[in-house]
Formats: sequence, structure tokens, C-alpha cells
Amino acid sequence: TKTEKMESQQDTATLIEDEHSNGASEQTKPSKDKIEGEGITVAVRVRPMNQRENRACWRVIPQYHAIAQLNAEGEAMNGTNALFHVDQVFDNDATTTELYNGVCSKVIRSVV
Repeated sequence: TKTEKMESQQDTATLIEDEHSNGASEQTKPSKDKIEGEGITVAVRVRPMNQRENRACWRVIPQYHAIAQLNAEGEAMNGTNALFHVDQVFDNDATTTELYNGVCSKVIRSVV
């Protein structure tokens, strides 16, 4: 449900805050200094599960531009290899239009 999804994101957000306050490596911290005209943007879309999959493996945390890997119980895993910050994240509910507006339109405008 939507409430469970929000609670799950809040739990993961707490994990991120704990990692940052405990001196997480620079690799796990979101980039705050975006260089004007920089040519690379990293965007991740967590796709919807297919019929063969029985549990989600990733959780999107939009307020931190991050994705967290989940364990078998559906909880965020601890450790620096389980949390990734990128420029933009899209969850499995994201539409093609949202992806285009968030990522592709900027690329197209930059070359036209």
C-alpha cells in the first residue's frame, strides 16, 4: 500500500542519515556540486517486477536521489555496497513521460 511504501522509504532515509552521520565514505554521499555543462548524468529507474519475481530487490529514496539494496526480508541492507546515490532516481511507478522530462529532454535540448 501507499502507506507501507512511505514508511519503508522513511526507514531507508533513516539508514542513509545514520550512514552520513557515522562518516560514510564519499562514494555514498550525494554530489552537491554539479558542474555547469557537465556531460554525464546518472539516472536510475527501478523497473516493475515481472511475474517470476516475488520480492523487490531495490528501494528508491527520492529525497536523497538514492537507491538501497534490500535483503530477503525487504529491509535496507547495511554497508557501503548497498546504497547508491545518483543524479536522478525513478521508481517503478515512473512513466515514460516523467523519464523523458527528467532526463532525455535535457540531452536533446543540449544538442539541438
